[in-house]
Amino acid sequence: MRIDFFLFFISLLFFLLGLLLEDVTSTGLQWIAVLKYIPLLVLYARYFNRSFSSFLPIFFAIFLFLWSFLGGHYSMVGLLVTGMVPVTMYVYTRIQFSRKEISYIALLLSLAFPLYLIICLGTHFSRNPNQIAFKILILAVSIFFCVYANGGKKRFVWHTVRGKKRTLLSPGLLALLGIVFVLILYTESRNSLLVYLFLIAAFVVRNRVAKWDKWGWILFGLLVLFVLYPFVYCLLSNSFKGTAETEMMGQDVFSGREYIWTYIFAQLTDPASFFFGKIDTDWWDKSMHNSALDIVVRYGVPTMVAMELMVFFYFKRICSIIRDDNKYKPLLLLIIGTMIWGLNESGLFLGFSFFLFLPYSILHSKNP
Repeated sequence: MRIDFFLFFISLLFFLLGLLLEDVTSTGLQWIAVLKYIPLLVLYARYFNRSFSSFLPIFFAIFLFLWSFLGGHYSMVGLLVTGMVPVTMYVYTRIQFSRKEISYIALLLSLAFPLYLIICLGTHFSRNPNQIAFKILILAVSIFFCVYANGGKKRFVWHTVRGKKRTLLSPGLLALLGIVFVLILYTESRNSLLVYLFLIAAFVVRNRVAKWDKWGWILFGLLVLFVLYPFVYCLLSNSFKGTAETEMMGQDVFSGREYIWTYIFAQLTDPASFFFGKIDTDWWDKSMHNSALDIVVRYGVPTMVAMELMVFFYFKRICSIIRDDNKYKPLLLLIIGTMIWGLNESGLFLGFSFFLFLPYSILHSKNP
């Protein structure tokens, strides 16, 4: 077993351990949060070179620490989780897996999936429905990428329609999609349902976007829209909240987050809050459903802008690494969907960046 894959596999084990235990206990989770990043840091050191992309995580870490220190608001675990996003993305631009190694990753993820469902059943799905659905869907997406990109003809059921061969997903993948759909409905997570339907639609039309060569700018445009989304949401909420037209799955789509968002916008009129964050949101005991605002609250607007630009930089880089003749390149559309969805789940984007970016390495590992 290659040392690079061994380090990655150990990191994956710790990530899954934290994912499984988070809904059961808080004991030792901070240590797991630290331990899961150590193998990634070792991989980063192994891949380090004189390129700008390899120095960028260091620049961001220094900026993040100094900016937080100047603002007088930081926690080491929070800084570690945020600072590891560019490290994770850089490692995924460098590491490549063999067919056998992808199978090992798929096997481990496939074992974690039912284990997490058992834990959810044991807790009667009493945790935050968005977090539960997020974990279920992100595990399923990771499994899908591993199996689909590594299965050869076994991932298909060949079917003849009017004399022409059509390819359908294998019964196993179809069963996975069905199980995830039922579970999302059970959690009543509206965000996850919308993203699930988007991913299905994106997979269906993937070949129609195969020749797109502006993937990075598409993501950049979506990131800009995502940053503007809370402003639009609050404006619409003032006009339509409580009307029948805004109901979805028996609930009002304006679920109250406009209160915290409006409060944050008001606080940003203070220059200290605008530049350094440290906005008091202890009175709000729910997720803010927006990772951009989550970073603004902790570290200020400049840190949020730096994070968005960094994600854009690495995404463009990974798009250039995946060759144009790679038949799996259209699946980048699915990665964009899961990234934007992860951003909508507040701090979960930071904590689960490992799984959000895993498909990158799967795709460029399958370069012809």
